Amino acid sequence: MKLTVSDVAGILGLSSETIRYYIREGLIHPEKNSKNDYYEYSSEDVLLISDILFYRDMNLSISNIHKIFDGMDVSQIGTIIDATIEEANAKIREYENIAERLALWRSEYAEELNMVGKFMTGKMPAEVRVVNYYDETDHIVHYLNNNLHFEKNEWLCVSLSFFCDINEDPLMLHRYISAEKNQYTSNLLPSETTVLETHENCLFTCVHFSEDIHQMIDPVIKYAEENGIELTGEFYGRERTNYYINGHRHGLYKLYAPIKK
Repeated sequence: MKLTVSDVAGILGLSSETIRYYIREGLIHPEKNSKNDYYEYSSEDVLLISDILFYRDMNLSISNIHKIFDGMDVSQIGTIIDATIEEANAKIREYENIAERLALWRSEYAEELNMVGKFMTGKMPAEVRVVNYYDETDHIVHYLNNNLHFEKNEWLCVSLSFFCDINEDPLMLHRYISAEKNQYTSNLLPSETTVLETHENCLFTCVHFSEDIHQMIDPVIKYAEENGIELTGEFYGRERTNYYINGHRHGLYKLYAPIKK
């Protein structure tokens, strides 16, 4: 007795497309009915599909299932089991690492939101930038190609930053790329073309980026004046969390104002 794909799908709890996928992958070879050109499935086909379901539930790859179906000696199947265990353990380690990074991001994100409109003093974390600031008339890719080079795993350490000095006339917003100094960016060392930016004692807060510099820095200046804190007049902004309004990219920035010694 032969079964249709719908019969087999219903028995095994699969979609018909999944069964057709196994045919395309060459894992099962049901016969075709010469009258209607439809596949017909034997008991052997059903057993093969049930084996595939077991192997897939154990996360075996299609290529490893092929190796078993193609006649791998039973004494060698353990090598596939061991390799799949190692792959699973590697994924566990990967997702544990992802979970740790997400937890850190969640904590930093909550701190940033809480810092909007509030002020604290502390150290500005060290970041590397090139000597020349980012010229916004140039494409950002050209700027990076000529100055800083990042690997894929280093981009989580990169910030779009800005600098301004109220002693500068006219007051200008200088934008540039900077990178946090850590194990991911150990290749970025201060040199003739790069600068390590850090300050031991700053007044800092979080602000929503604005092209109007005063909108960002005036609340800091006012707070400093009210609390007898003498600032150098320099301000450093480092992008933290991005968000989007009507398709346009916006940013929440940590804003640091160095305090005079």
